[in-house]
Amino acid sequence: MAEIKAEKEAAYQWLEKELLGYNWSMHTYDRNCMVDRTDNNASECFNSWILAYRDRPCLTMLEEIKCRLMKRFTKRRNEAATWKSPLTPKVLKHLDKKSTIAQKMIVQASSDLNFQVMDKSYYPARRFVVMLESRKCDCGYWEIVGLPCAHVMAAMGYARHDVQEYVPMCFSKQAYLSTYSLMFNLTPDQCTWEPTERPLIDPPIVQRKIGRSCTLRPSVAKAARARKNNSNASPITNQPLNASQQRMRRRKQASASRSIASGQPTTASSQALRSSQPVTSYQPATASSQALRKQKQEKLLKLEQRKEMLDLAVDMLEQESQVLCDEQSQMSQVLCDEQNGSKLDF
Repeated sequence: MAEIKAEKEAAYQWLEKELLGYNWSMHTYDRNCMVDRTDNNASECFNSWILAYRDRPCLTMLEEIKCRLMKRFTKRRNEAATWKSPLTPKVLKHLDKKSTIAQKMIVQASSDLNFQVMDKSYYPARRFVVMLESRKCDCGYWEIVGLPCAHVMAAMGYARHDVQEYVPMCFSKQAYLSTYSLMFNLTPDQCTWEPTERPLIDPPIVQRKIGRSCTLRPSVAKAARARKNNSNASPITNQPLNASQQRMRRRKQASASRSIASGQPTTASSQALRSSQPVTSYQPATASSQALRKQKQEKLLKLEQRKEMLDLAVDMLEQESQVLCDEQSQMSQVLCDEQNGSKLDF
């Protein structure tokens, strides 16, 4: 606040008078809440979670939301039943992170429950007083959040105290299970409801407006329209075309060339198409390009020579196979003649 006051007096006066401290300053948070931040993420997430049911009739909307909540509560209860630690996994992760940071701190004991912790992460190093009995630390994190900070973890590690004894009940597995142990009242089918003497409430008469109904928020819809207009105003021409788009482009080019040859006026689309075609300019060959071309020619020559050698080897193999086939046929003929002669002698 002193820095804000030195920078601008009006801003300091506005923060002091117009805004309440707990709205923007962490040190004035309520100690009973045990949170380290204030935002509306939970309400926003729930609002997007039920987005598909908000435009339905009242009974249908409530039934859908109730069924989804029942499914979520059951899933959370089943997950919590498998936890082996008395603390929730998120709290355990927080404690592990703080204990890792606490390993670099120096602890000096004043009594069994009062300690002085030297934190070297600051420059210059700072001292923090930790009182385990009253559960206070000079940094204020333990009082606001309810979970031990790195200084408290260092003091408890020095005194060999159990960390779970200093964690509030609201962060335990039992509290988590009790939160999701809510039983929803089941609603029977509407056809089994008893009739009443109260008049039926008809839904309001809705006058459908001209055009397509908008399901987005005004700001989101406006941003979507702006993106659409920008995409239409400056289309991206560097994207690769698929086969159908390439065929269509060739047809347009052919029709444009025919119209030019016949002397007919060209359309704006054909002119834009010709203007969008890349123009290649002649560039003189450099020494590096000439050397690269020479290497390619030598490589091509070697490949051709190798191909000729392979063709010659194939021809030789074919000739040898033909000779072997002839010899085999002659031998088979000789064997047949010998067998026939032996039969005649018999």
